[in-house]
Amino acid sequence: MNRKAYMSILLALVFMAFAFLTGCSSGSSKSATGTTYVFYLSGSEASNGGPNFYTAAGAVTIDSKGNVTAGEEDYNDGFGFLDAPTPISAGTLTVDATGQGTLTLTVGDSNLGVSGVETLGVQFVNANHALITQFDLSATSSGSLDLQSATKASGNFAYAIAGIDSGGFPIGIGGVATVASGSMTGVFDVNDDGTVLTDQTLSTGTLTTPDTFGRGTITGTELAGTLAYYVVGAEVVRLISDDNTGALGIGSAYGQGTGTFSAASIGSSVFAISGGPNYGVIYVATGSFATDGVSVVTSGIGDVDEEGGVFSGETFTNGAYALASNGYGNVTIPAEVLGDVSLLGVYAVDPTLNLQDPNNTTGGGGALIVDLDSFLAGGTGVLIPQTDTTPGDFTGSSSGYAFGAQAYSNSTPEFDLAGVGTFTAGAFSGTGLLNDVYGYFGTAMPDAGVTFTGAPLADADEATTGRYALFGFNATPNPLVVTVVPGTPEDFDVVIYQASGTQAYWLNEQGDTLWLGPIEQQGSLTGVPALKKGAVKSAKRKQ
Repeated sequence: MNRKAYMSILLALVFMAFAFLTGCSSGSSKSATGTTYVFYLSGSEASNGGPNFYTAAGAVTIDSKGNVTAGEEDYNDGFGFLDAPTPISAGTLTVDATGQGTLTLTVGDSNLGVSGVETLGVQFVNANHALITQFDLSATSSGSLDLQSATKASGNFAYAIAGIDSGGFPIGIGGVATVASGSMTGVFDVNDDGTVLTDQTLSTGTLTTPDTFGRGTITGTELAGTLAYYVVGAEVVRLISDDNTGALGIGSAYGQGTGTFSAASIGSSVFAISGGPNYGVIYVATGSFATDGVSVVTSGIGDVDEEGGVFSGETFTNGAYALASNGYGNVTIPAEVLGDVSLLGVYAVDPTLNLQDPNNTTGGGGALIVDLDSFLAGGTGVLIPQTDTTPGDFTGSSSGYAFGAQAYSNSTPEFDLAGVGTFTAGAFSGTGLLNDVYGYFGTAMPDAGVTFTGAPLADADEATTGRYALFGFNATPNPLVVTVVPGTPEDFDVVIYQASGTQAYWLNEQGDTLWLGPIEQQGSLTGVPALKKGAVKSAKRKQ
């Protein structure tokens, strides 16, 4: 089967997942054996003859002492490691007072992790949400761990998935769907190795009954593959391809609330999008823009690194955008201003949903996005409202901020990091976890106690753009310095785009190394299983 046929099949699976989810039974995430969390991640697998792109998603129940009591996981690397799913029988969560630690998972496949034991590095943002990275010698990756607050999801959805098709080529898909009484309507976009199709009609499929972890699968009369889903909450679902033809993908679906939008639904926004290492062009991009609320992107600024081709702080005017009442739309950035990043598919979400933290009731709204530029297949990301660009609400804050990043370099396939730090009077200081399994820092192993320091300097027009820089080629500001102990400090040229006092994205554009990841203000850690005493206090949340 060629990759175009597979694309149609995969999309059929996605949309029928939504139809089925309307029939899921609801339930609490808490049980007699603990609290259930849903996780998902993707990255680079060192085992099985890697580096290979791989995806994983699952649900795990953890008791108050940090013992893993049950769970299951779907894993796919497209090279023979396919579990759909494998049971999680044991494990341990260990968390220090800052919300940082590790989660081990004993799974039913000795090929996964290290002899069947996977280790994840975790950085809790609050009791319901953590940034995670695979933290053992088998692989490195980035993702999130979130409280499962319900096992029912229904209504209108926006979604995005990235991965590779059955031919091994990069693919990104996104769209919107409406599900009612077992029927559905909607549209989707796809960028399959540079072949871009927009405004396509949905297809159908056959669904299974979900299990006790909120997991179900989707197949159908047109299908040659399988998609699995894990319900996080009433409007949040993680998606993973379990296709056995070599194709794989990972993504999310978010509810749209009433499902009614207009052009005015997109105003001042921060965008963040990345592609790779799934056999395409590896790139990262972030920035901010303003609109007239009708059809024009009036102004914007952005930073892009396309495999060492850097576009730094590039400004633009007279872009365009559109958004239909069902939340399906697009944003066009003037060509060549931000490299090859120009046309983005936009799929609006419920204004009450926080895309960084799905159980957070503040800081919501925005959209999922897919890169529809033919040269940048497989790129997906988010668009979130920019509601606060006051420097003192971010760099003047002594509150803790959790951060993560997925990084690629010319010399090594990938390294991933997660940690927590503070921004006080413009100075950043943090400590975290970094998986250097491919040896970028020379350790070729997961490292704890990694330090991050720098002095973010706001742009002259930061109050409008929300942009800060930590660059090494000027006397000030200083670059971001990452130190693995013992080891030689490494400098990185980093930009940060502030969406509010609680949300931001940072991007490394050093040329030979690039990364993108979230920065999230840390809230209360009360309720995190096995949390050590002396946890940081809940921070006042600013929007």
